[in-house]
Amino acid sequence: MNRTIQPPAHVLVEECATGPMWMEDGIVVISNRVEKYTMQEAIKNVLRCSQLTGGVRRPLLVDITAVRSISREAREYYASEAGASTISALALLTNSKVCTFIGNFFIGMHKTSVPRRLFTSADEAKAWLKKYTDPGFESAHAATERAAQLT
Repeated sequence: MNRTIQPPAHVLVEECATGPMWMEDGIVVISNRVEKYTMQEAIKNVLRCSQLTGGVRRPLLVDITAVRSISREAREYYASEAGASTISALALLTNSKVCTFIGNFFIGMHKTSVPRRLFTSADEAKAWLKKYTDPGFESAHAATERAAQLT
């Protein structure tokens, strides 16, 4: 079994449909522990993320090192407006060719307004996501979305 990232001792850990979820320095982290990922789990994870953040868009680090497959419906849901409604940026943590393939497939096939990148280092992913924790980013992102809706 692959080793997934672990929460620091000082944070409150919540359970979501696929494993533990926590907030760390303004970043939501999900450490997936399932090998197969379904649409139902995707919907539950988005709902749980929204509850954790109080509905505020936050950057999200998802450890997919244990994941071997994600259903097409789950991928499409995450790429949809509803699926991306709780995040300001997405970093996928991989450690194998299978995980990298899944991550690249998701990023390449599903265009969203949310910045997304693959990482093999949790520290590098958190450093990249840090710029999306600024409250000013949320305001600018919301203003951009409103302007796009008006055109």
